[in-house]
Amino acid sequence: MYPSQHLYLQNKPGALALAQISFAPTTLAIIIAVVLGVAFLAWVIWLIATGRLSKWAKASLQNQKWNAQDNKFNNELKSLARAINEQHAQLGKETWEARISNPGYEDAYNKLVNVNQQVLSMEMHASSLKEELEKLNQDRAKIESKYKEQLNTLDKERETAQAAVNELNKQHKALDTEFTGLSMERARIQREIKEARTNIIEIENSDAPNKSALIFPLNSRLEQLSSALSDVSSKTPAIDEKMAKIETDLNPLNAQLDELGKNYSRTQILMSQDLNPLDDHINKLKQSIKKKEEEIAQLQKSMPTMLEELGAHVDHVRPESLRLEPLYTNLDDLHERTRTATNEQQKLRLEMDKGDKSSVRKFAWFWFAVLLVVIAILAVLFFVK
Repeated sequence: MYPSQHLYLQNKPGALALAQISFAPTTLAIIIAVVLGVAFLAWVIWLIATGRLSKWAKASLQNQKWNAQDNKFNNELKSLARAINEQHAQLGKETWEARISNPGYEDAYNKLVNVNQQVLSMEMHASSLKEELEKLNQDRAKIESKYKEQLNTLDKERETAQAAVNELNKQHKALDTEFTGLSMERARIQREIKEARTNIIEIENSDAPNKSALIFPLNSRLEQLSSALSDVSSKTPAIDEKMAKIETDLNPLNAQLDELGKNYSRTQILMSQDLNPLDDHINKLKQSIKKKEEEIAQLQKSMPTMLEELGAHVDHVRPESLRLEPLYTNLDDLHERTRTATNEQQKLRLEMDKGDKSSVRKFAWFWFAVLLVVIAILAVLFFVK
């Protein structure tokens, strides 16, 4: 390592902290630590020599064994209790399904009878609500189908009328384009006729020696233009007539489209007026069915507990029944195992009560003292200067 690296480490805060807590015990610290260690060791040797430490250790070991056995009994009894509860639930279920009543458990049995009657009544009510809902759904479907058929018919009529209007508009546009072209052509011819006439007048008023020769082609051109103007003008009335006929044909079609649109809107409004009350009734029925099913589920949730309670009473009364005999046998075995485990646990706890609890506490304090001495020695070595 280079000297500069030594310098860098010395200037770091971490290095200073390590230097401050480095292990470098003084002579005084070592002497005090040795005295503490020797005194503690002497105390431990005295405990061993007098047999006290051995007595404490044996008592602590025995106490640990007893605690382990007690925990084992606790777990076994919990497992047996769960098994008995399961058997009681099965016994209650079998008793209820076989409808085996007895005065000895009349109250528990009647609770199930009442709950069962409530569930059956609610299920019948829910079933009637579902039938009503099904009928309403069918009625709604019929009404909706009728109105959709009407709307589809109106849609088709609108499409047909719109197609006719589109075709007539297309023809009208073509005729209008043709009419505009003829108008432009007529205006052009009229301008040329005016120009030709102006030229003829200018030539006639001039001093040109060959007026006739100059005017002749202009007259010929004027005749051609007049003929063309007459031809163009003859086409315009026919186009006007066709356009007027199209406009006449469009009026009833547009009126039909407007009426069809109004009929379509009216049909939609009528459909909403007929369907909305049905939809409200259907939603209310669905909510009632859901609520009733939730009430049924809530009652059914309580039945396992009630069956287990009935089973416990049946186990106590033991009515004669071939169907229940196997369950009685299983429960007898579980009860016997429970009694045996309970008796053994009680015996164990009597022994635990008679045990040397004082020695157990002293052994625990002994290890606490060991820990304190070790901490004290380390503290002396590190901090005494």
